[in-house]
Amino acid sequence: MQNYTATIASPAKVKKALIEFKIKLDDDIEHNAVAFFNDVDKNPEFKDKLLSLKTGDALEFNGFEKFNDYQQVNEIVIKSTAIKELTYEEAMAMPTPGLLPPKERYMEVKKYTLPNGDVFWSDGIDAWGKNKVKAKLTYKFLDKYNRMWPNQKDKWLLPDWYSIEQAQRMKADPVAMALSKAFSTY
Repeated sequence: MQNYTATIASPAKVKKALIEFKIKLDDDIEHNAVAFFNDVDKNPEFKDKLLSLKTGDALEFNGFEKFNDYQQVNEIVIKSTAIKELTYEEAMAMPTPGLLPPKERYMEVKKYTLPNGDVFWSDGIDAWGKNKVKAKLTYKFLDKYNRMWPNQKDKWLLPDWYSIEQAQRMKADPVAMALSKAFSTY
């Protein structure tokens, strides 16, 4: 199916199961067009628009071309309103519905050990020790903690907000970007 932009060339004929009329596309040649109620009933606004079209009106729709065996002519079948196709960049920039901002994303509570044997627990937002007094995690604390375990990444604490902030800091540092370009393996 593809998107079409057409001009109505004749008034619509409403039949029991369909609406038919003639349209002109960019090639300025008249084409038969048909919209089946089974398809357009799903979108009442679009159906009302089809029923109220007059000669000379513009219409954007999604459909396909097919041969009508009964009338022995090619016609364009209208399926729905025009569908806006997103570019890859637009699709990737769209936020996931219901996604919390990084500063509010909790992780599973997990126990972490410092090199001196002390332990603390964290949910990615707060950290607390045996005294159960919670304190907000800071970038400075996480950076220092993760550097204590340079060869053991399984012990790192990496909440979403920390990873995003770390990437932003790297992008702002020209040396880090040069090293990233030199050693990246994509």
